[in-house]
Amino acid sequence: MQNHLKTETSPYLLQHENNPVDWYPWHEDAFKKASSEDKPIFLSIGYSTCHWCHVMAKESFENENIAEILNRGFVSIKVDREERPDIDAIYMNACHIMNGSGGWPLTILMTPDKKPFFSGTYLPPYSKYGRTGLSELLLRTEQLWNTNRSDLLKLSDAITSYVNSPRRTSDSVPSKELIHAAYSELSESFDSKWGGFGNAPKFPMPHNINFLIDYSIVKNDNEIFHMADLTLTRMVQGGIFDHIGGGFCRYSTDSIWLAPHFEKMLYDNALLISTYIKAWKHSGKPLFKFAAEKTADYVIRELTSPDGAFYCAQDADSDGQEGKYYIFTPEEIINILGSTEAAKFCSIFDITEKGNFESKNIPNLINTAGIMYSSSSELTDINNLKENSYKTHYSEFNDSGNPLNLQNNINPYELLHENTISRLYEYRKNRTKLHRDEKVLTSWNGMMIKALSEAATILDRPDFLTAAKKAEKFIRKNMINDNNRLLTAFSGDRASVTAYLDDYAFYSDSLISLYAATGNIDYLISAENLAEQIIEFFADKENGGFYLTADYAEELIGRPKETADGALPSGNSIAACVFGKLAVMTGKEIWQSRLDKQLKFLSSVAKRYPSAHCAALSAMFLSLYPSYELLCVTSEKNTEKIFKNISCLNLPLNTTILIKAPYNSQKLGQIAPFTENYSIPKTGTQYYLCSENTCIEPFNNLTDLTKYLAHKH
Repeated sequence: MQNHLKTETSPYLLQHENNPVDWYPWHEDAFKKASSEDKPIFLSIGYSTCHWCHVMAKESFENENIAEILNRGFVSIKVDREERPDIDAIYMNACHIMNGSGGWPLTILMTPDKKPFFSGTYLPPYSKYGRTGLSELLLRTEQLWNTNRSDLLKLSDAITSYVNSPRRTSDSVPSKELIHAAYSELSESFDSKWGGFGNAPKFPMPHNINFLIDYSIVKNDNEIFHMADLTLTRMVQGGIFDHIGGGFCRYSTDSIWLAPHFEKMLYDNALLISTYIKAWKHSGKPLFKFAAEKTADYVIRELTSPDGAFYCAQDADSDGQEGKYYIFTPEEIINILGSTEAAKFCSIFDITEKGNFESKNIPNLINTAGIMYSSSSELTDINNLKENSYKTHYSEFNDSGNPLNLQNNINPYELLHENTISRLYEYRKNRTKLHRDEKVLTSWNGMMIKALSEAATILDRPDFLTAAKKAEKFIRKNMINDNNRLLTAFSGDRASVTAYLDDYAFYSDSLISLYAATGNIDYLISAENLAEQIIEFFADKENGGFYLTADYAEELIGRPKETADGALPSGNSIAACVFGKLAVMTGKEIWQSRLDKQLKFLSSVAKRYPSAHCAALSAMFLSLYPSYELLCVTSEKNTEKIFKNISCLNLPLNTTILIKAPYNSQKLGQIAPFTENYSIPKTGTQYYLCSENTCIEPFNNLTDLTKYLAHKH
């Protein structure tokens, strides 16, 4: 049968259009039906590349018996959390309140007026091992709804009231003590052997790593940077990094980054590109450049639409099996490469008869430490690798029974034939397929546009900048409505759903990065316009900060305001970053005032758990530590080249760059009025450097500027 999802565009909803469950999308028709038929609502929230969403769909939503119960006693609603983060935020909060944790698929039972009285995540179809099954839960709820509804209604009122209870915040201001407290918390949970924070499962959390890199710079402390260095290194060595196709999987299910949850999300890879670029620029470690470049190549190759927009994700499952696309047996490698080259590959990348993942193998470099541009302090004794549980049965590939005797600072890929990886990639691609979520999200595209803009300049990859420009053009053309308001999602052939704080914040931030890569003032003007809309549509005028939803959006049982970082930095934190950049680049008091107000709000919420607000604390660096403003006044026409030359310098943290040239001086004067006082030289370029409200004599060439900056580190 076909249900009410057949006209939707969300890939996740369309995955369920032929379920026997009579699904509705989140629409008033569903709530009217529940009210008129006096039935509770069964709400299921997930996303199209979620492994456990697939499992629950197969076990329960394709189950005729469970579908019969749902269709008889409930009105069932499906929601794509990526299209409706507002709905997800509200009911995930309820899940945390009721259970202390949450995840996807998110399972909610609620009244026709949207008030929840039960929450959970994955549920098996039938009870087993002491865990309640979905069918038993539904039957019990149906009984209670008809015989003892008052208790359910009291619970739903209490949960809704708690969801809407205002957070109490006390006055606070940004402080170095708050930043150090976050560092201390991260230090306590840091895994000094394998990198990352806490125990398995381990998530990349690039905003935490960015914070550590920035803090190490302002403190000039290599011990702080070591936490970021080790984590980034271990991730690339592990199976969470796709050594065949590039890019990072969602998270590692173990503590050593070997066995990932195999889905690849656009936002993870965008954020990690920026983080690896930052780490490479600071340390010069070639591994970090390698990771950023291979990840960007992957996104452009596999997650880019014909029109240049970036798709959401690739699935973890192939042919109903998690990770099947990524794993190999030794026999496969031999058949593809031949015995000689297979011996090298298998020895380097941990491909054995025993296997390292469900009797098969995830290619990784965990126990080939030292060869991936590592420092001498990180070397592993190659001769002892066979004793490791993940390194056995080398006799299939090497007469001595040991892996190849690789040396420090050798790129292992260079030990293979030039086409070895590409041959494995083509074989893997044709062996089985991955589902791809081809939805386009404004916020996630903003992250990737920013990442590629940064990578293009630092890595000298003009193709990255071309991709960033093309994606931005797609957003501008397809994701802005007639009222000049952003939209959040594009799927099929149309955009749908009004935008959220994250869309405005991440897109605005990406436009500033595009300006920094191109010198095109139009990007900076657009970024400022979006920042003005953040204030107009999302501000909490009474308590500070910004709501996730706009004041013109659909009214739900609550209006969420998210400040802590999750898989993504919070929109409130990115808004602060945008205000800070605009304050320095435009010189306008309004942005400095907005920054001060937002940082005061973020300080008050961050002090409860500083390390959960690393993106917010990173935004505070601009106010707490010296910043530098560099205005380049030039007669040259190629400002992209000037930006590139300057960006490759070892600039101090918190340095912003403006370029004034004959072709852009009028527009620049409009958005940054202070620049009108600087005359364009007849020939060449002059570099004006200011810090802490003090400017020094201009430099007439980059050599002198570089020498001066060298003394500031």
